[in-house]
Amino acid sequence: MTYMLILVCFIWFDWCDSLEKGGSKIDHFTLGQRIKYVRSMKKVRQSELAKGICSVSYLSKVENDNIVPSEDVEHALLKRLGIFHEDKSLDQVLSNRLDRWFSTINNKEREAFTREYELIKQQLSVTTNELILIKFKVYSVRYFMELKEYNEVHSILEDLRQSKFIMDYPTLYYYEKYQGAFNYKFKKFQQSSGHYEAARKYCEFIDITPKEKASLHYSLGLVNGKLNKNQQSIEYTKKSLSIYQSLYEFENCVHAHILLGILYKRSSQHTEAIEEYLKAGELSRVGGFTTVLHTIEHNLGTLYSHLNKSKLAIQHFNSSLQNECTCEDRLNTHISLSKEYFKSGKKDEAKKTLAEMAKALPELDGISELTLKEYELLTKIYSEDIDSLDKRLIKELLPLFEEANQLRSIAEYLSFIADYLYENGKYKKSSRYYALSYKYLNKSIT
Repeated sequence: MTYMLILVCFIWFDWCDSLEKGGSKIDHFTLGQRIKYVRSMKKVRQSELAKGICSVSYLSKVENDNIVPSEDVEHALLKRLGIFHEDKSLDQVLSNRLDRWFSTINNKEREAFTREYELIKQQLSVTTNELILIKFKVYSVRYFMELKEYNEVHSILEDLRQSKFIMDYPTLYYYEKYQGAFNYKFKKFQQSSGHYEAARKYCEFIDITPKEKASLHYSLGLVNGKLNKNQQSIEYTKKSLSIYQSLYEFENCVHAHILLGILYKRSSQHTEAIEEYLKAGELSRVGGFTTVLHTIEHNLGTLYSHLNKSKLAIQHFNSSLQNECTCEDRLNTHISLSKEYFKSGKKDEAKKTLAEMAKALPELDGISELTLKEYELLTKIYSEDIDSLDKRLIKELLPLFEEANQLRSIAEYLSFIADYLYENGKYKKSSRYYALSYKYLNKSIT
């Protein structure tokens, strides 16, 4: 047992040493190992590869480096696998072309990167260099993420798992980063964080552009925010903002300011949150980044509502509705504006705002369940039909609010229902809603 442990340690340190030198174990593959690896990657059985060339037992000996095949057998095996003897100059050409293709993806040159994809796939059939083939797969993850073909992304990432041990540091960096992005997309924030942290560690061993480093820091800020690690999130987001500012990447600066505003609000640093939102708004207007103005104004409205400054909240919610946004975002702003009118005693305005939202609902597809359930709840509250507000709606709403991290909204709704029940003499029932409201309010603070 001790011997095995020592052996494993030696193997591990040897592997780490090869990576520290910027290399990869693939450089030391024997012919047999290379044939076995490519055959496995292409899912070719030994009997299929050996047929008409040599016996299966002979091939097995070749793959295990027990014998050296003749040149004719070697050439025939490689040709059947669809590969040829290494051409270093060709590999360099392919690698450079891959990097140029990758650049078009990052720059969102859709026409260019979609056209180039098929051409590169054809050219890669002439190389035996596994690192180049793996690099193409990793870059393809970014390609299919951009096209929103997530089934393809999942398939490639699963396929790449078995290749991770032979990746060099740059490829490992992007592999981990895109694993993080994919998991974040599907709200697997804990897994996403682990992959982004791995990418951050690999980042220390490679040369990446400042913009790429800023992108990684921003991603770490986002995922730490989702995990309610506010301080870490603020630190990473500040790092990304600093780099974006030095590069005059103003649109990315806007997004960093918005994220900081959200994080400061969550940390009850309200003055700082307002400053970040105002900076984001000013930069958006100067730079013409109008697509984010709705979000900025909506977030300011939410913040002033949190501070019980209804007049300012209503002003920013109305301002938000003057800017372009998605249907879902517009409906959510209508809900927030309606609640703010109701909270400030303007019940007619609240009902009118909700009615405007209702006109749009039948025409829209894909509206989230939370938005629809919240609309249903407000309709009952405004019609003073709280007695008919059954446990089903509350039970359905609570997990939806929790998933969206809108704990304060839960508390406000539950408190309003509790007030109504108390005023109508239903003390026992109201006490349960008060207790539940306090529970969610406390969770939103902590």
